[in-house]
Amino acid sequence: MDVGAIVIVETEGGYDENSSQSSVVDANSTTPFAGEALAFAELLGRSVLEHILDRLLAIDVKLISLVVQSDLATSIPAFRHPPENLAVRVADDPWPAVAQILNEYGKNGCNSAVVAKPTAYIEPDLPDLLAFHRQGRRSVTRASDREGSLDLWVVSCNPAGETVGSSFGATRVQPDFFPSSYLVKEYVCRISHPEDFRRLITDAFLSRCNLHPLGEQRKPGIWADRDVEIRRGARIVGPAYLGARCAIGERAVITRFSNIEHDSYIDYGTVVESSSVLPNTYVGVWLDVRRSIVHGNTLLNLERGVRVEVCDPRLLRFNAAVRQPKRSRVSVPELKQENSRPRASIVDRIRSINTTTEFES
Repeated sequence: MDVGAIVIVETEGGYDENSSQSSVVDANSTTPFAGEALAFAELLGRSVLEHILDRLLAIDVKLISLVVQSDLATSIPAFRHPPENLAVRVADDPWPAVAQILNEYGKNGCNSAVVAKPTAYIEPDLPDLLAFHRQGRRSVTRASDREGSLDLWVVSCNPAGETVGSSFGATRVQPDFFPSSYLVKEYVCRISHPEDFRRLITDAFLSRCNLHPLGEQRKPGIWADRDVEIRRGARIVGPAYLGARCAIGERAVITRFSNIEHDSYIDYGTVVESSSVLPNTYVGVWLDVRRSIVHGNTLLNLERGVRVEVCDPRLLRFNAAVRQPKRSRVSVPELKQENSRPRASIVDRIRSINTTTEFES
């Protein structure tokens, strides 16, 4: 039976980025990604969205759609391997667009569709979920775990159309509508707090889930993507991940479940411990970054639960663009592609990495 898939990305709120002064912001109820969608955040070399799409493509879906709220359309990440059958739709309100796509899927021969909103990283047995849905003979099946409902559904499609989208919509707006419920026994990581994002990275390093770092494992616990530069006297202590084209300065130390994402630069003598440095970020000289998430000029400290915006570019900043990374960008119909945060290539030359559990170059 033919199956379709829909992934929904919409804004979840955030904090005010308009202030020109350095500030400290309460981070207990926010995501770690300054005003961006969780699905677009890079995690061990690829966006959360791309990890989710890979799981959906593994069940050989006939059609797959990405529905993005218009405020986020220009932030759609570049993919390492964009799906050939991926259609992108931008809408002010994603949910009516989802209902329309479900109706179209029915007319194109899909018997059912998997609908996912990435508010959690989930590794369900999708073939078993689809079989459970067919056997239950309900129009909508919603996945859940021991903590409650998840934003993952299977919706029946039919050639008649209209009833499909309305049935799915009822699960969201009518409290007396009870879809069939499927218990996910596999790995689930809800991401409602920055601590959850760091926990997912730790679980990936420890192989508690099937999320694997992109690149080559140079030594047990140490992964590096292409064109990484590690300068003299720097140390990498596993488990750790170094993204494409990142550079680790002299005497810098990367240790304890830290991930440095693509095109980032950790400068001289800086220690990064139990932290995530998100793409295209410069971290200055002789800094101590512990239990934090850093993106451009923003540092979110998990121990104190505060977000700090730093005005001094010698400490934290986005890197200046040198050349665009060699990735494929998903085309968005009738939308000009813009990138307000330029990506940079830090490395003009490549040095080999001497890989040991704790090593220097």
